[in-house]
Amino acid sequence: MNSQNDHKLLIAYCATVLIILILAVGMPQQLNLPAKSHGGGGGTRGASAPTYQFPSLCGPQFEGAVINFAVECFNDSIFINWQVSKADQFGWQYVSESAGDAAGGFDYDILGLAFRETATEIWVVINANMPYPGGNDIANPLPGRDNNINYGDLFINLTGLSFEEANDKSALYAVRFAPNNDSQVSDLGVYKNVKAMSVSIFNMGPVDRAGYERFIRNNYGAEPDYGEYPKTMSYFAPTSSFNVIESGTYAGPIQMITSSTLAAENFDLTKFKGLYTFAFKFDKKLIIDQCGVVGGDGTSCLDCAGVACGRSVKDQCGVCNGDDSTCQDCLGIPNGDALIDQCGVCAGDGTSCLDCAGVPFGKSKVDRCGVCGGNGESCLGCESFDKTSELVVLDGTAAQQYTQLKKALKALSKAIKKSSDSKKLKRWVKQAEVRGEQLHMDNWARAWQLPQYVKSCSNQAFCSESSNSRIINEYIDAAGELYTLTRQALKKLKKLGASNKRNKKIGKTAKKLLNQATRLAGSFPQSTSICSDVQASRR
Repeated sequence: MNSQNDHKLLIAYCATVLIILILAVGMPQQLNLPAKSHGGGGGTRGASAPTYQFPSLCGPQFEGAVINFAVECFNDSIFINWQVSKADQFGWQYVSESAGDAAGGFDYDILGLAFRETATEIWVVINANMPYPGGNDIANPLPGRDNNINYGDLFINLTGLSFEEANDKSALYAVRFAPNNDSQVSDLGVYKNVKAMSVSIFNMGPVDRAGYERFIRNNYGAEPDYGEYPKTMSYFAPTSSFNVIESGTYAGPIQMITSSTLAAENFDLTKFKGLYTFAFKFDKKLIIDQCGVVGGDGTSCLDCAGVACGRSVKDQCGVCNGDDSTCQDCLGIPNGDALIDQCGVCAGDGTSCLDCAGVPFGKSKVDRCGVCGGNGESCLGCESFDKTSELVVLDGTAAQQYTQLKKALKALSKAIKKSSDSKKLKRWVKQAEVRGEQLHMDNWARAWQLPQYVKSCSNQAFCSESSNSRIINEYIDAAGELYTLTRQALKKLKKLGASNKRNKKIGKTAKKLLNQATRLAGSFPQSTSICSDVQASRR
């Protein structure tokens, strides 16, 4: 009740009830008068009933908001005043509305509205006898109008003003959820800076709320039921029938909710008795931020730790959640001048921990050549040579030698089919194949056992020589054996009378590859310098 007259009427009514009860029992006593329930929180809550624990330190931001909507013809409407104290343990505030108070009959009856606010979302559930989203089709619409009567838009008032006062200031929020209604905005979703209008007369409905009430009294003998608000309310004037958005700024989308999702969110699907139940939700920040500021950016209530409505504070030293110790100097004097130097010495000069490069606690040392942070090689007279390309050629030469051997063995295998000594020759071919593959793989490995970078240093005080000669000699020997196997295969071919130009070419190529392997391996440095990396220990 928002007017002074309403308040006086309530006081007079309560006083009359009290006098009657006192006369009935003969003496004053504790009264326990149940209030009319419209379904808020699912009924009267006992002392031990669980309450809704709001999931945010900031608490509910829609507390006290008035939510209402009507059908387009204003044949019925419902109002709810959101209060956490009226919600059930799952956060649902239910408001039922009487059946039979819809002008136009059963099809236009609104029977329930439920509202829930979470830390980040707003949920709205509507129950009625009108189909959603199709609405009701009528046979004889007004000239120039469509033949459909649908739901109006849902309005949200956070101002504390009456609907008309908030509407005059374009301070309402609204949700267009019915795609086929006569709203003056095009998209479904949440709108801000809303100004409302009425389309009731275009949908064959009463001109205003008072006309609606007269109609149901005169035609049905029924009394209007507006959910949580009484028929004497001053919040929504009797001369008004606002039910759709006339203008507003689009704030964001809504999401329709299924019955299974509602059930999973502990919504009581048996609460309302209408034919149709539908629901939607939207992000709360589209209307109000986490700090309770309408249109805010969510920063006004952050504590020093960045937690909304948190309890963290800065200590006297300006430290969030500090213990007031960070502004003492190293002598324990608050805001004193004594400081610990870079070496950890109170009031020191910062030099006791410098390395040779002047870096506090640095790791630079003077190397064996007398260079700070050096690698110990500047005095060794070293040269480094990249031998990668030679190793690639050594690797490839071994593969090519093996290829020539396989060609010779293949030719021999074809030729010995007609030989009387074929078994012995076949056995030799098999052995040669196995040995040739082993020699090839060994020389491939030896090529990459040699160092890719060969270092030669003139200062032998810190260096020693690592010999490469064993690997080189083994490579040359294996290359020679590969050539020998190839020559043996070619000789056997000649003995069988199967020698030809192609086989002679194999022999020439094999000889050329042997010379190449011997020359390359022989030119590879027989040793490389390995220099100790031990450095001087002084700073």
